[in-house]
Amino acid sequence: MRIVSFRLPILFSIFGVLVLQACNSPFQPQQVFSPELVVYGIAFRGDSTLVVRIETNSETPVNDTSNSEQIAGLSGSLVNGTSGETTALASEYVNGRNFLTSRAVLASGTNLNLTVHAPGYLTCTSSVTVLDSGIIYPSYYTTSVMRDPASGGQPDPQFTIYPSALTSAIRLTMVLDYSGTGPDNTPVSGEIEVNPSYQKDTTSSFLRINGAVTQVQFKLSAYTSAYSQALGKITSGTVTAVLRLVQIDATLYDFYSIANGFNDPLTMQTEKPVYTNVKNGLGFFGSAADDSLTIQVYP
Repeated sequence: MRIVSFRLPILFSIFGVLVLQACNSPFQPQQVFSPELVVYGIAFRGDSTLVVRIETNSETPVNDTSNSEQIAGLSGSLVNGTSGETTALASEYVNGRNFLTSRAVLASGTNLNLTVHAPGYLTCTSSVTVLDSGIIYPSYYTTSVMRDPASGGQPDPQFTIYPSALTSAIRLTMVLDYSGTGPDNTPVSGEIEVNPSYQKDTTSSFLRINGAVTQVQFKLSAYTSAYSQALGKITSGTVTAVLRLVQIDATLYDFYSIANGFNDPLTMQTEKPVYTNVKNGLGFFGSAADDSLTIQVYP
Protein backbone atom coordinates (compact mmCIF):
# COMPACT_ATOMS: atom_id res chain seq x y z
CA MET A 1 0.00 0.00 0.00
CA ARG A 2 2.84 2.38 0.69
CA ILE A 3 4.19 1.86 -2.82
CA VAL A 4 0.82 2.69 -4.37
CA SER A 5 0.31 5.81 -2.24
CA PHE A 6 3.81 7.01 -3.12
CA ARG A 7 3.51 6.44 -6.87
CA LEU A 8 0.08 7.98 -7.42
CA PRO A 9 1.12 11.56 -6.51
CA ILE A 10 4.14 11.23 -8.79
CA LEU A 11 1.98 10.10 -11.68
CA PHE A 12 -0.46 12.97 -11.18
CA SER A 13 2.44 15.42 -10.96
CA ILE A 14 3.91 14.19 -14.24
CA PHE A 15 0.47 14.40 -15.88
CA GLY A 16 0.07 17.98 -14.64
CA VAL A 17 3.45 19.02 -16.01
CA LEU A 18 2.62 17.53 -19.41
CA VAL A 19 -0.71 19.35 -19.52
CA LEU A 20 0.93 22.67 -18.64
CA GLN A 21 3.61 22.15 -21.26
CA ALA A 22 0.96 21.35 -23.86
CA CYS A 23 -0.98 24.50 -22.98
CA ASN A 24 2.13 26.65 -23.30
CA SER A 25 3.19 25.11 -26.64
CA PRO A 26 2.44 27.18 -29.75
CA PHE A 27 -0.52 25.91 -31.79
CA GLN A 28 0.57 25.17 -35.34
CA PRO A 29 -2.35 23.77 -37.37
CA GLN A 30 -0.58 24.10 -40.72
CA GLN A 31 2.33 22.19 -42.12
CA VAL A 32 4.60 22.94 -45.04
CA PHE A 33 2.88 21.69 -48.20
CA SER A 34 4.71 18.85 -49.88
CA PRO A 35 3.65 18.01 -53.44
CA GLU A 36 2.90 14.32 -53.95
CA LEU A 37 1.64 12.15 -56.77
CA VAL A 38 -1.69 10.41 -56.32
CA VAL A 39 -1.99 6.97 -57.94
CA TYR A 40 -5.24 5.12 -58.72
CA GLY A 41 -4.81 1.68 -60.29
CA ILE A 42 -6.81 -1.55 -60.38
CA ALA A 43 -5.38 -4.69 -61.98
CA PHE A 44 -8.36 -6.69 -63.27
CA ARG A 45 -7.55 -10.35 -63.87
CA GLY A 46 -7.72 -11.20 -67.56
CA ASP A 47 -7.66 -7.61 -68.82
CA SER A 48 -5.31 -6.87 -71.71
CA THR A 49 -4.66 -3.31 -70.52
CA LEU A 50 -3.69 -1.82 -67.19
CA VAL A 51 -4.78 1.81 -66.79
CA VAL A 52 -3.36 3.87 -63.90
CA ARG A 53 -4.79 7.31 -63.20
CA ILE A 54 -2.29 9.90 -61.89
CA GLU A 55 -3.12 13.13 -60.07
CA THR A 56 -1.35 15.42 -57.61
CA ASN A 57 -2.37 16.17 -54.04
CA SER A 58 -3.05 19.79 -54.96
CA GLU A 59 -5.97 18.79 -57.19
CA THR A 60 -9.62 18.10 -56.58
CA PRO A 61 -10.70 14.50 -55.70
CA VAL A 62 -10.72 11.78 -58.34
CA ASN A 63 -14.51 11.78 -58.65
CA ASP A 64 -14.60 15.49 -59.49
CA THR A 65 -15.41 16.33 -63.13
CA SER A 66 -12.93 19.20 -63.45
CA ASN A 67 -9.85 18.72 -65.60
CA SER A 68 -6.38 18.05 -64.23
CA GLU A 69 -3.29 19.86 -65.40
CA GLN A 70 -0.94 17.79 -67.52
CA ILE A 71 1.91 16.42 -65.41
CA ALA A 72 5.12 17.24 -67.29
CA GLY A 73 7.58 14.38 -67.71
CA LEU A 74 5.23 11.74 -66.30
CA SER A 75 6.55 8.21 -66.83
CA GLY A 76 6.33 4.80 -65.25
CA SER A 77 7.26 1.15 -65.45
CA LEU A 78 5.74 -2.16 -64.49
CA VAL A 79 7.85 -5.11 -63.40
CA ASN A 80 6.37 -8.58 -63.60
CA GLY A 81 7.72 -10.08 -60.39
CA THR A 82 6.84 -13.56 -61.61
CA SER A 83 8.71 -13.45 -64.94
CA GLY A 84 11.08 -10.56 -64.21
CA GLU A 85 9.98 -8.72 -67.35
CA THR A 86 9.93 -4.90 -67.23
CA THR A 87 7.42 -2.92 -69.30
CA ALA A 88 7.58 0.85 -69.85
CA LEU A 89 4.21 2.49 -69.32
CA ALA A 90 2.85 4.88 -71.91
CA SER A 91 1.99 8.36 -70.62
CA GLU A 92 -1.29 9.77 -71.95
CA TYR A 93 -3.21 12.97 -71.32
CA VAL A 94 -6.81 12.37 -72.39
CA ASN A 95 -9.85 14.58 -71.68
CA GLY A 96 -7.95 16.50 -69.04
CA ARG A 97 -6.73 13.39 -67.21
CA ASN A 98 -3.25 11.91 -66.76
CA PHE A 99 -2.88 8.17 -67.36
CA LEU A 100 -0.17 5.53 -67.49
CA THR A 101 -1.08 2.45 -69.51
CA SER A 102 0.37 -0.99 -70.15
CA ARG A 103 -0.66 -3.39 -72.94
CA ALA A 104 -0.17 -6.72 -71.25
CA VAL A 105 -2.53 -9.51 -70.21
CA LEU A 106 -2.94 -9.55 -66.43
CA ALA A 107 -2.66 -13.25 -65.59
CA SER A 108 -3.87 -14.75 -62.32
CA GLY A 109 -1.32 -14.84 -59.52
CA THR A 110 1.11 -12.45 -61.23
CA ASN A 111 3.07 -10.10 -58.97
CA LEU A 112 3.16 -6.57 -60.39
CA ASN A 113 5.51 -3.85 -59.15
CA LEU A 114 4.54 -0.34 -60.24
CA THR A 115 6.90 2.67 -60.38
CA VAL A 116 5.79 6.22 -61.24
CA HIS A 117 8.16 9.16 -61.98
CA ALA A 118 7.56 12.87 -62.50
CA PRO A 119 9.98 15.81 -62.13
CA GLY A 120 9.47 17.66 -58.85
CA TYR A 121 7.92 14.66 -57.09
CA LEU A 122 9.29 11.70 -55.19
CA THR A 123 9.27 8.42 -57.13
CA CYS A 124 6.19 6.40 -56.18
CA THR A 125 6.15 2.62 -55.91
CA SER A 126 3.51 0.04 -55.12
CA SER A 127 2.85 -3.64 -55.76
CA VAL A 128 -0.06 -6.01 -56.14
CA THR A 129 -0.81 -9.67 -56.83
CA VAL A 130 -3.45 -10.24 -59.53
CA LEU A 131 -6.40 -12.15 -58.09
CA ASP A 132 -7.35 -15.60 -59.34
CA SER A 133 -10.81 -16.28 -60.74
CA GLY A 134 -13.71 -17.02 -58.44
CA ILE A 135 -16.24 -19.84 -58.81
CA ILE A 136 -20.01 -19.43 -58.51
CA TYR A 137 -21.73 -22.72 -57.73
CA PRO A 138 -25.55 -22.98 -57.30
CA SER A 139 -26.82 -25.13 -54.45
CA TYR A 140 -28.40 -28.42 -55.50
CA TYR A 141 -31.99 -27.08 -55.38
CA THR A 142 -31.33 -23.55 -56.70
CA THR A 143 -31.58 -24.14 -60.46
CA SER A 144 -34.95 -25.91 -60.15
CA VAL A 145 -36.24 -23.14 -57.86
CA MET A 146 -35.22 -20.47 -60.36
CA ARG A 147 -37.01 -22.30 -63.17
CA ASP A 148 -40.21 -22.71 -61.15
CA PRO A 149 -40.26 -20.08 -58.39
CA ALA A 150 -44.06 -20.07 -58.07
CA SER A 151 -44.32 -23.57 -56.58
CA GLY A 152 -44.96 -23.46 -52.84
CA GLY A 153 -42.48 -24.09 -50.03
CA GLN A 154 -39.40 -23.31 -52.10
CA PRO A 155 -36.19 -22.19 -50.36
CA ASP A 156 -34.28 -19.04 -51.27
CA PRO A 157 -31.89 -19.41 -54.26
CA GLN A 158 -28.43 -19.87 -52.78
CA PHE A 159 -24.94 -19.86 -54.28
CA THR A 160 -21.60 -21.03 -52.96
CA ILE A 161 -18.66 -18.74 -53.73
CA TYR A 162 -15.15 -20.15 -53.96
CA PRO A 163 -12.97 -17.03 -54.00
CA SER A 164 -9.31 -16.44 -54.69
CA ALA A 165 -7.12 -16.94 -51.63
CA LEU A 166 -6.24 -13.23 -51.67
CA THR A 167 -9.84 -12.01 -51.93
CA SER A 168 -10.99 -9.76 -49.11
CA ALA A 169 -14.54 -8.97 -50.22
CA ILE A 170 -17.02 -9.92 -52.93
CA ARG A 171 -20.08 -8.51 -54.63
CA LEU A 172 -22.53 -10.93 -56.26
CA THR A 173 -25.33 -9.52 -58.40
CA MET A 174 -27.97 -11.15 -60.59
CA VAL A 175 -29.87 -9.84 -63.58
CA LEU A 176 -32.60 -11.60 -65.53
CA ASP A 177 -32.01 -11.09 -69.24
CA TYR A 178 -35.14 -11.45 -71.35
CA SER A 179 -35.21 -11.59 -75.14
CA GLY A 180 -37.97 -12.48 -77.56
CA THR A 181 -41.24 -11.19 -78.95
CA GLY A 182 -43.42 -8.76 -77.04
CA PRO A 183 -47.23 -8.63 -76.80
CA ASP A 184 -47.36 -6.45 -79.92
CA ASN A 185 -45.26 -8.99 -81.87
CA THR A 186 -42.18 -6.74 -81.94
CA PRO A 187 -38.71 -7.87 -80.79
CA VAL A 188 -37.94 -6.93 -77.17
CA SER A 189 -34.98 -7.39 -74.87
CA GLY A 190 -33.83 -6.04 -71.51
CA GLU A 191 -32.78 -6.95 -68.01
CA ILE A 192 -34.17 -6.81 -64.49
CA GLU A 193 -31.86 -6.75 -61.48
CA VAL A 194 -32.16 -8.89 -58.35
CA ASN A 195 -30.10 -7.88 -55.32
CA PRO A 196 -28.65 -10.50 -52.95
CA SER A 197 -29.91 -10.65 -49.38
CA TYR A 198 -26.79 -9.12 -47.84
CA GLN A 199 -27.25 -5.91 -49.81
CA LYS A 200 -29.47 -3.20 -48.35
CA ASP A 201 -30.32 -0.53 -50.88
CA THR A 202 -27.37 -0.43 -53.24
CA THR A 203 -25.56 -2.72 -55.64
CA SER A 204 -22.18 -1.22 -54.76
CA SER A 205 -21.88 -2.80 -51.29
CA PHE A 206 -19.32 -5.54 -50.75
CA LEU A 207 -19.43 -8.53 -48.43
CA ARG A 208 -16.28 -9.09 -46.35
CA ILE A 209 -15.32 -12.76 -46.52
CA ASN A 210 -11.70 -13.12 -45.33
CA GLY A 211 -10.87 -15.54 -48.13
CA ALA A 212 -13.22 -18.33 -46.96
CA VAL A 213 -15.90 -20.24 -48.90
CA THR A 214 -19.04 -18.10 -48.65
CA GLN A 215 -22.77 -18.64 -49.09
CA VAL A 216 -24.79 -15.89 -50.78
CA GLN A 217 -28.54 -16.09 -51.13
CA PHE A 218 -31.28 -14.12 -52.87
CA LYS A 219 -34.71 -13.68 -51.33
CA LEU A 220 -37.18 -15.88 -53.21
CA SER A 221 -39.79 -13.09 -53.11
CA ALA A 222 -37.39 -10.66 -54.83
CA TYR A 223 -36.43 -13.24 -57.44
CA THR A 224 -40.08 -14.22 -58.08
CA SER A 225 -40.99 -10.57 -58.61
CA ALA A 226 -38.20 -10.09 -61.16
CA TYR A 227 -39.05 -13.39 -62.86
CA SER A 228 -42.70 -12.37 -63.23
CA GLN A 229 -41.70 -8.99 -64.64
CA ALA A 230 -39.43 -10.64 -67.21
CA LEU A 231 -42.14 -13.06 -68.37
CA GLY A 232 -44.55 -10.15 -68.64
CA LYS A 233 -42.28 -8.53 -71.23
CA ILE A 234 -42.37 -11.42 -73.74
CA THR A 235 -44.93 -13.76 -75.23
CA SER A 236 -42.20 -16.03 -76.58
CA GLY A 237 -38.46 -16.12 -76.10
CA THR A 238 -35.96 -16.86 -73.34
CA VAL A 239 -35.05 -15.62 -69.86
CA THR A 240 -31.57 -16.21 -68.49
CA ALA A 241 -30.15 -15.42 -65.06
CA VAL A 242 -26.69 -13.85 -65.28
CA LEU A 243 -24.73 -13.79 -62.05
CA ARG A 244 -21.71 -11.52 -61.82
CA LEU A 245 -19.07 -12.04 -59.15
CA VAL A 246 -16.63 -9.20 -58.46
CA GLN A 247 -13.75 -9.93 -56.08
CA ILE A 248 -11.50 -7.26 -54.58
CA ASP A 249 -8.34 -7.52 -52.51
CA ALA A 250 -7.68 -6.00 -49.08
CA THR A 251 -6.25 -2.79 -50.56
CA LEU A 252 -9.42 -1.95 -52.47
CA TYR A 253 -11.68 -3.03 -49.60
CA ASP A 254 -9.86 -0.82 -47.10
CA PHE A 255 -9.85 2.15 -49.48
CA TYR A 256 -13.56 1.83 -50.30
CA SER A 257 -14.47 1.36 -46.63
CA ILE A 258 -12.64 4.54 -45.61
CA ALA A 259 -13.94 6.50 -48.60
CA ASN A 260 -17.54 5.48 -47.84
CA GLY A 261 -17.25 6.19 -44.10
CA PHE A 262 -18.70 4.06 -41.36
CA ASN A 263 -21.10 1.23 -42.15
CA ASP A 264 -23.62 2.07 -39.43
CA PRO A 265 -26.20 4.90 -39.45
CA LEU A 266 -25.43 6.19 -35.95
CA THR A 267 -21.76 7.18 -36.25
CA MET A 268 -20.81 10.67 -37.40
CA GLN A 269 -17.46 10.91 -39.16
CA THR A 270 -16.02 14.44 -38.95
CA GLU A 271 -12.84 13.78 -40.92
CA LYS A 272 -11.60 11.07 -43.24
CA PRO A 273 -8.28 9.33 -42.60
CA VAL A 274 -5.81 9.00 -45.44
CA TYR A 275 -5.34 5.48 -46.74
CA THR A 276 -2.65 4.57 -49.22
CA ASN A 277 -0.45 1.65 -50.18
CA VAL A 278 1.68 3.86 -52.44
CA LYS A 279 5.17 4.56 -51.11
CA ASN A 280 6.17 8.26 -51.41
CA GLY A 281 2.69 9.12 -52.63
CA LEU A 282 -1.04 8.75 -52.12
CA GLY A 283 -3.80 6.61 -53.58
CA PHE A 284 -3.97 2.87 -54.10
CA PHE A 285 -2.85 0.05 -56.36
CA GLY A 286 -5.09 -2.99 -55.95
CA SER A 287 -6.53 -5.97 -57.78
CA ALA A 288 -9.98 -7.23 -58.70
CA ALA A 289 -11.48 -10.14 -60.61
CA ASP A 290 -14.74 -10.27 -62.55
CA ASP A 291 -16.46 -13.62 -63.28
CA SER A 292 -19.95 -14.65 -64.31
CA LEU A 293 -22.36 -17.59 -64.46
CA THR A 294 -25.35 -17.88 -66.82
CA ILE A 295 -28.40 -20.08 -66.14
CA GLN A 296 -31.33 -20.38 -68.54
CA VAL A 297 -34.48 -20.23 -66.44
CA TYR A 298 -37.17 -19.95 -69.15
CA PRO A 299 -38.32 -21.90 -71.02
